[in-house]
Amino acid sequence: MKQYNCKNCGAPVKHTYNHRCEYCNSILDFNVSEKDIVKVNPEDLIDLQLVDIERVPEFYGLRFMFTGFKCVRPTIYEFDGENNYVSSVIEYRNPPKCGFIIDMSFDEIERCGIDYVMHRIMATGVHPREIEKIKYQVIERLGGFCRINY
Repeated sequence: MKQYNCKNCGAPVKHTYNHRCEYCNSILDFNVSEKDIVKVNPEDLIDLQLVDIERVPEFYGLRFMFTGFKCVRPTIYEFDGENNYVSSVIEYRNPPKCGFIIDMSFDEIERCGIDYVMHRIMATGVHPREIEKIKYQVIERLGGFCRINY
């Protein structure tokens, strides 16, 4: 399916290789069809990593990009009455790699500090154990973009 306009801002697309929209900076990916894109809940991700932080001039802010592996926690189906639970089987050998993006304004980050940033990340539903893993990655990279209160 050929994409003639940016899906985010509607700007005309000049070529059909992967690139960022010259108007809104959205990623235009011509390798993946819409039906192959799966929505992922951040609470299902394990081994989170901060991939990148980039400036977003359109709203004077930063875009935080995270990746991890999708590993859905099993659903408990029944209790057999003898302290045994029966649950679904989860495939842990090759979980798919997934990610999510959070946009935040410079003003809020500088005014409220790292607590605001971590609160916004936690609000996505990321598991608390994963929050501790990525906190230091965020602090390390964030210093290069703005003044922040620790």
